[in-house]
Parts: sequence; C-alpha cells; structure tokens
Amino acid sequence: MLRFCGKTIIERQIELYKSVGIVDIVIVRGYAAEKINYDNVKYFLNEDFATTNMVESLMAARAEFNDDIIVSYSDILFTHDMLSVMVNLHNDFSVAVDDKWKSYWLKRYGKIDFDTESLVIAFPFDISPQTSPKRRLKRSSFRLADGKSNMEMLY
Repeated sequence: MLRFCGKTIIERQIELYKSVGIVDIVIVRGYAAEKINYDNVKYFLNEDFATTNMVESLMAARAEFNDDIIVSYSDILFTHDMLSVMVNLHNDFSVAVDDKWKSYWLKRYGKIDFDTESLVIAFPFDISPQTSPKRRLKRSSFRLADGKSNMEMLY
C-alpha cells in the first residue's frame, strides 16, 4: 500500500471524503485485496483485476451508480480544497485534471507515452475550465447528453 506522511493514500482519501461530508464510501478491490480493509466502507471485488483494467474495476461497483458519484484512483493524492470544489460543482459531469502531470510523469518514467490514460474532450460539449487559486489544477466541467445510458450500454 502506498503511504504518504504515515498514512496510506486510501486512508487519506477516506479522511478527506468524510471531511467534506461524504460518508457513503465504496472501494473496489483487486490486487492485494486482503490488505485493503477500512471501517465503514463498502467493498466490491474485481476478481479479474490481473487481466482487466480500471474501467472493469469501476463497473464492479455499478450497483452504486444511483446518485452523485466521485471516482478517484487509489494512488492519487488530492487536497481538501480540490475535493470541496468538486463536491460543490453542479454539473452533470466534472473532471479534475492536474495540468502539470507531464512533468511528474517525465520524472517518474523518463517519457510520457507510458502507462497513461487518455482524457479526450470532444465538442459540442459545454466546457468551462476554471483554475484553482491554491494550486494549478484545471477543472473541466461539461454536460453529456446521455452519459448514464451510454455507460449502461457498455456493461
């Protein structure tokens, strides 16, 4: 488990979620599932984690997609301020993107075309980027015509 300042990143995330009033927390376990055990958290399991990807893990918890949802990776650090902004956005769909990710990735791997996810925003969505005053973090919010039914069609 990745640790940062004496706590696992997941533990830090759970504390941040609770600090902004989110108490309905769900974790999808896969690799090292037996090491991921926190109180007052609901768990799902992606038994095929070794041969599938993060989307498949996300879909293991699709029964929980009945209300507003925040999806976060278990190895990403974020701040209380960023989470507060995300919680208070009133968009159908919002994404937080660190615009300095390429420099971090270059330091880590020496290249940027390795083990990366793609974020593609296609028009004609209503895109409204904003900049956080505390950190150079771009939040792009846009409206999807039928995002939920499209997700359901895939799985």
